[in-house]
Amino acid sequence: MGCYEISLGDTVGMGTPGKTINMLEVVTKKVPIETLAGHFHDTYGQVLASAYAALECG
Repeated sequence: MGCYEISLGDTVGMGTPGKTINMLEVVTKKVPIETLAGHFHDTYGQVLASAYAALECG
């Protein structure tokens, strides 16, 4: 068994593109980006911009 994917979630919808990029910069120092997934909520209307920022990071 093992872990094939880690999902990073913005479960309360307060994320922004800048926060998403910062989070990925920190996490990808230890975990390959190919093993990451994102889960975003749209509480404050930032979901598309945050998801796009994550995609731009790889």
